[in-house]
Amino acid sequence: MNLLEAITEKAKAFQATSVKIVANYGADGISGAALLSLTFQRLRIPFATSFVMHVDTEILEQLAKEPYETFVFVDTGAAASGTLGLVLAQKKVLIIDHHPGEQHADMLNPLQFGLEADSINSAGIAYLFCRQLWPDIRSHAHLAIVGALGDRQKMESEFHHLLLAESVSAGTLARKKGIKLLGYQTRALKHIVPECCGEHASEVLRDSELDPSLRLSALDEVQMLKLHGALEKHVGSQELQEQYLLGEMEAREFALLLEACGRSKDVGAGMGACFGDAELRKRASDSFLQFRKEMLEAKAWLAAHPEAVHLDRGLVIVNAGLAVRPQIVGALAEDLLQAYETSLVMSRMEGKTKVSLRSKKLDCLDTLQPLLQQTGGNWHGHAGAAGGCFPIAMEEAFLQLSKDTLTRIQMEETLQ
Repeated sequence: MNLLEAITEKAKAFQATSVKIVANYGADGISGAALLSLTFQRLRIPFATSFVMHVDTEILEQLAKEPYETFVFVDTGAAASGTLGLVLAQKKVLIIDHHPGEQHADMLNPLQFGLEADSINSAGIAYLFCRQLWPDIRSHAHLAIVGALGDRQKMESEFHHLLLAESVSAGTLARKKGIKLLGYQTRALKHIVPECCGEHASEVLRDSELDPSLRLSALDEVQMLKLHGALEKHVGSQELQEQYLLGEMEAREFALLLEACGRSKDVGAGMGACFGDAELRKRASDSFLQFRKEMLEAKAWLAAHPEAVHLDRGLVIVNAGLAVRPQIVGALAEDLLQAYETSLVMSRMEGKTKVSLRSKKLDCLDTLQPLLQQTGGNWHGHAGAAGGCFPIAMEEAFLQLSKDTLTRIQMEETLQ
């Protein structure tokens, strides 16, 4: 049986009188939860939704006390599938995830079918599951793409081609070539060029011969090439990439908006944006702007505190302490990839230290897991992005271990 057949089988057997959706608060989890919510609402199945960083024994024990008959986990649960089966033994369970974990009879996960973790994301699996229950969910197929792009997945697998084709067919997504400037698609050139180009902004705007009031998302192919040429001339190599437009907003930008809602603990606004609610979309946009401000403040703090930053051969390790909220360490690590090949960011939270690892070359989960094992921590994630927590008392040990291990790996990569 392959993954698509398993999804069909699980959907045909799915019966529930009440459902609790438990999702990761990143873009993939929010998108998947929105697809399930729309479907259960249409089928008139009572449901509620909770969002978590990751599932652990404490959370599972709390869930076991809730009155719901069925629990559906989205973009989380795989890593705790063994414990989950024990603690929720009296409940019906479905795990929709693409992260590593133990084999589980009620899990839809590409890894259990010999596929790679980035062959399809959790929201993509949720969409294909929901499509069996309610075919009209096709009008929201673009949410699966948003989740995939939020997880930095490349749109190269057969599943991604299928999801893109259905999104385009539904008329909710359009494709075109554009410049890789995440988070800027709906803003005017007069705002984004100075932020991206600094002292070269006036030259870029002049040589592009474009109206500075134009939004990036409004540029046609000829205008985009003019801007690309001006950026190449004054700033350096700029990557042209396939873009996926949801009206004016690019899908990656929408994923950033959902991430911002999750990290600011306003997931309801992100869900509302997925549903097309104008008021909640505005609130989500406000969360996004606040998130951008917080990111700028975090980067300013890094610039002012070089003692908290370790640099070596394309590697950056940041020990932010209490200066950066743990909810944004992943986003900060992701942002640092613009200048470095590998980034690790640490921040303190409620007796523990949160850590996130991002890399252009390394398998993040395979790299981070042994570091956390040796320092009494737990972990989650996949090759493209991984994170976890460990006791604050082990902070110095983890920091030294990370420096030694990542520096060695970076040296080996350089020699190869």
